[in-house]
Amino acid sequence: MNWLTSFFLAIGFSITGFASELPNAKFLEANELYNSNLYDSALTHYEELIDSGYISFELFFNAGNAAYQNKSVGKSILYYEKAKKLDPSNQDVIHNLQLLNRLVLDKNPSAEKSKAYDRIMSVLSRSPNYWSWGAILTIFIGFACLLLYKLSIGRRNKKIGFFLGVFSILLSVICILLATVQNNYMNTKSNGIVLGSSVSLKNAPNADAKTAFILHEGAKFEVKAAVIDWYEVIYSDGKIGWIASDQVELI
Repeated sequence: MNWLTSFFLAIGFSITGFASELPNAKFLEANELYNSNLYDSALTHYEELIDSGYISFELFFNAGNAAYQNKSVGKSILYYEKAKKLDPSNQDVIHNLQLLNRLVLDKNPSAEKSKAYDRIMSVLSRSPNYWSWGAILTIFIGFACLLLYKLSIGRRNKKIGFFLGVFSILLSVICILLATVQNNYMNTKSNGIVLGSSVSLKNAPNADAKTAFILHEGAKFEVKAAVIDWYEVIYSDGKIGWIASDQVELI
C-alpha cells in the first residue's frame, strides 16, 4: 500500500500547484515595482491581473497593500475584503482591515458577516479551480482503481481496487459540490465598498432625486437590488438609498 500512499500525496501536491497558478512574469513584475516603491505602477499591474479574471489570495492581498501605500483607502479595503473572502481567518487581512476601518468616517457593523459564517467559509476557502482539479483527478483515480478491480485475478487486489475506486468517485462528487459552492460564493456580490471620497445616496435611481444620506470612501454596504447603473443599498440603522455604480465596486 506504500505506493498508493505516495501516489495520493503526489496528487494532493499537484492540485495545490494548479490551484494557485498565476502568470508569474506579470505577478513578479508587479511585486518588483512594489518593492521599488512604485506603488501606483504596481497597483496597475495587480489590477490588470484582477480584471483578467485571476483569483488569488496573494494577488488581492498585494493589491490591497499597493492601494494602501498609494493612499487609496477605498481600494485598499476593497482588495483586502476580496482577500478575506478567500481566507476569512487570515490574521494579516483581519488586522489590516481593522486599521483601515478606523480611517473610514462611516461605520456599519451590520454589514459584517458572523464569525461562524467566516469559519465555515474558511474551510471552503480554496478556489473553485482547486476543487475542480480535485474532482478531475479523483475521477481519474477512481476509474483506474475500478479498472484494477476488473482486471485483477486475486481477491485481495479486487477488494482494494473496488473500495478505492468507490471512495475516489465519492471524493470527486464532494469536490464538485465544493467547487460549485465556492464558485457561487465568489460570484455572489452582496456587499460593496464606496470608492468616491464623498457620495450622495438618493431616494430613487436618478441623479436628480433627493439625497437620502451621504457615504464616504471605504464605507461598506449591503446590496439590496440593482437597476441599470444604480444599486439600492442598505446601510447601518436600516438606512436605504440608491448609489451610482461608478462610485462603488462590489466585493
